[in-house]
Amino acid sequence: MEKEAFEDFKREIKQKNDIVSVASKYVPIERRGRYYWCKCPFHGEKTASLCINDYDGFFYCYGCHIGGDVIKFVMQIESQTYIEAMKILAGWANIEIPDSLENFGNGGVNIAAAKKRKDRLIALMKDTATHYHENLSKYTAKAANIYMQQRQLDGGVTKRFAIGYAEGYNDLVNFLKSKGYTSEEMLAAGVIKQKDGKDYDPLANRLIFPIIDIYGNVIAFGGRILESQPNFAKYLNTAETELFNKRNTLYAINYLKKQRLNGPIPYVIVVEGYMDVIALHKVGYTMTVASMGTSLTQSQAKMIKRFADKVYICYDGDSAGQNATIRGLDILKENGLDVMVVQLPDKFDPDDVIKNYGKEGYQKLLDEALPLIEFKLAFVKSKYDLQNVDGRVKYLNEAITVLASLNNVERELYASIVSETASTNLDFIKRELDKKLSGKSVATDIERKLTAVKKVEIKDESAELDNVSPVVVKAEKYILCSLIHRKPYAHFKTDVTYLFSGKRREIYKLIMSKIEKNSVNIIEELYNDFAEDNQPVIVDIINYSAESAEDEQNEKKYYDDCVRIVYKNYLEIKQKELLDEYAGEVDNIKRQSLAEQIKDIANKLKYKRVDDL
Repeated sequence: MEKEAFEDFKREIKQKNDIVSVASKYVPIERRGRYYWCKCPFHGEKTASLCINDYDGFFYCYGCHIGGDVIKFVMQIESQTYIEAMKILAGWANIEIPDSLENFGNGGVNIAAAKKRKDRLIALMKDTATHYHENLSKYTAKAANIYMQQRQLDGGVTKRFAIGYAEGYNDLVNFLKSKGYTSEEMLAAGVIKQKDGKDYDPLANRLIFPIIDIYGNVIAFGGRILESQPNFAKYLNTAETELFNKRNTLYAINYLKKQRLNGPIPYVIVVEGYMDVIALHKVGYTMTVASMGTSLTQSQAKMIKRFADKVYICYDGDSAGQNATIRGLDILKENGLDVMVVQLPDKFDPDDVIKNYGKEGYQKLLDEALPLIEFKLAFVKSKYDLQNVDGRVKYLNEAITVLASLNNVERELYASIVSETASTNLDFIKRELDKKLSGKSVATDIERKLTAVKKVEIKDESAELDNVSPVVVKAEKYILCSLIHRKPYAHFKTDVTYLFSGKRREIYKLIMSKIEKNSVNIIEELYNDFAEDNQPVIVDIINYSAESAEDEQNEKKYYDDCVRIVYKNYLEIKQKELLDEYAGEVDNIKRQSLAEQIKDIANKLKYKRVDDL
């Protein structure tokens, strides 16, 4: 498929898939003025911050800063590659998909070799999993089989989770080489490491748990030591690779997907480790997954949300587990999940509960699980001795911080609980809460920090522009927006880079370079050219025109007025510089030259002519 044909195919997909219609398949959309808005499906939020410009076929979220065209939208929401997203859109629009499409990726980059490489790595991982599993039938795996008996892992469980055994440091290396795999491929898959130029299996002599993605592919392995050894970690994962990123992975997510095919899933249980998942699956809790570590990520929360609206988070009953629970709670809530926290007995994990109290005992813990807010307040209470004043003061400080993160209804209900717990007057609680919220929107500590960062950035931008007035800033934006959209009246005879301030000067130069090169899609190119932290600036300019001149017949007049404003601003700044220079100059000849320049600028300011620009 030639690049030109690829671009034609991409253009047809965009033309026949209106971005508003596509986005509305996933989220409710509301029109406000010239643009459409919705709650961003890529991060949890209470108010709509994702803007859709249907004229340009462009979306941008002012919260998480994800943006792009309709193909990028489908990529993000479906967790697909660029090519797969194009196929989805082509199917919706009844567009025939070229057989040679796989030869191209984002921007026409060849991906056939990359796909072949990925398929090769997936095959290697499958062969590795099979080999580890078959090792269990060998005499040399006696210690592994004894361990599994002790942990009550029978043959059915072993087969279901494809549990295996890594026999020494060289066994896997020799096996994979016999299958034709190279050392480079083994390293790329993360199943070996090298030391002194020699390949070895980093999971040697461990019980092996294959980690499988949502599509059923083995992407990594976890290994557990069979006997406690002071210099060895109890659990060890293979290295992160192009197949495996632990932040985007949930152990047993493949079984969750299979279960949903049989009907709705009422809730998902999130635990810490492989053995916890297996223990709960054994007694029927097949909606259980593990978080690949104690700190949940946004990506993992989004995966859970795809399967259920309710989640029970169930980490070990020690302090480390409790602290990890606190970190994960807000991430889950931000993604629209109803969060319940299971409180395990101290030093117990889910596997311990099942062994000691059975399924009934664990179900009782689920029934007694606390809603997110109650758990937070209970956790704060558990940290302090409320029998003395110092303990109550510390409790109140933290509890009020928790209350400040709630909405008005929640705050009203839980303030009385805090008051009763600390034996403190309710009015005092509300006064302290008001102080904390004074002049600020209700937000979590993290959100408040982000808000502070945004304020600093705005302040820095103002400092960068020196004393440029808001009127001049708006005029600069409108001019740039008109240039981006190739308005017939938007052009200059000369280079006017000097008319623009701050980042807008850089944007002007970039726009002009693309116009000179006859770029087909300036908007998409500009967005891709800017780093993530500067993307809001360019998006603001791209979307600016509709808010500046509602009557299209007046656009040219408005544009001309904007040029006069920025030109006048430039002249006034230049005039001030010359006047300051004139006041400090002692050479009469130079003073006369400066006076002529000042007079010339005064005339230009008087007549406000911009014909020569």
